[in-house]
Amino acid sequence: MTHSIQEISAKISVLPDSIQQEVIDFIEFMQIKVDRQSAADKNLSTEDEFSTVSRKAGALAGRIKISDDFNAPLADFSDFEQ
Repeated sequence: MTHSIQEISAKISVLPDSIQQEVIDFIEFMQIKVDRQSAADKNLSTEDEFSTVSRKAGALAGRIKISDDFNAPLADFSDFEQ
């Protein structure tokens, strides 16, 4: 069911001013909702494009170093270790 702008405007114009403001607020809320959904849809399509990129296991071998004391307790937490 499609309503023309004139039909919607005529129905809103007979409402009290406070209710007209609520209608405007609702329209703005719905626009934000539509914008967010549109942005989410664009992000999904972007992620879909990246999901087709092939990755090679071990491609970063030798580029990442984990320090020898990686698992050593941190001094900041010594009070909590007992």
